[in-house]
Amino acid sequence: MRILFLGDVVGKSGRNCIAQELPQIRRRYSIDCVIANGENATHGFGLSQKHFHQLIQTGIDFITLGNHTWDSPDIINLFHENAPLIRPHNYPEHQPGTGIGVAKGKNGEQILVLQVAGMIAMMPGTKSPFDTLDEELPQNLNKQNFDAIVVDVHAEFTAEKNALGHFVDGRASLLVGTHTHVPTADHRVMPGGTAYITDVGMCGDYHSVIGFDPSISIQRQRAIIPKPRLETASNVATLCGVIVQTDPQSAKAISIQPIRIGGVLSPELPQTP
Repeated sequence: MRILFLGDVVGKSGRNCIAQELPQIRRRYSIDCVIANGENATHGFGLSQKHFHQLIQTGIDFITLGNHTWDSPDIINLFHENAPLIRPHNYPEHQPGTGIGVAKGKNGEQILVLQVAGMIAMMPGTKSPFDTLDEELPQNLNKQNFDAIVVDVHAEFTAEKNALGHFVDGRASLLVGTHTHVPTADHRVMPGGTAYITDVGMCGDYHSVIGFDPSISIQRQRAIIPKPRLETASNVATLCGVIVQTDPQSAKAISIQPIRIGGVLSPELPQTP
């Protein structure tokens, strides 16, 4: 099975890039399931119902969120409707929604999707992502219940993501880092069969400061005052993601390949199957 995970969708340019590129990516690379992080899709802050439906219509099968989950309050209604949408599973239990769900592949495959948030420089009161993953993941990856298991670690620190990658090796098909919007070059299949990348990057305008207008970001950082409000950059976006191929018998990863299309970053095109 071939799973495409797309990095954080940032603003209108990111949404437009996915709408333009995803249909042909699915065909060219024989993608069975598309999962994307959508927590910055609505003007950089959260995901509205409107933009959730737009992303699903482009060919995305399942969406994860993150620390901006509650920036678009109408997202709560989607949780009540059991939409293909999750937020970090280690958030306080009284919050709406859940952090674990099942994405469906084009041939009926069942992909368990689990998201956790990091503890460092993220939401206060977050439960340890290590404890959360230990509770929810099998001790050894197999196809008894799911065709694949995908873990989205939405975290700030690379060391925390590295440690979580080693912690779940052999227990998930893919552990992908999100949140920092900068693609890393350490994609690999770990010894236990878990595909890993510290950060998949973003689907957004890279002539920016992590997807936001550079002039405003510079002004805010120089003044150390959180004003004016950040605005998303609006040039041509780069689509950033990874394509993971899993073994049909074990559900472990066979390969992980980055994909980058459009915008100012150097393109990266995986081998076709």
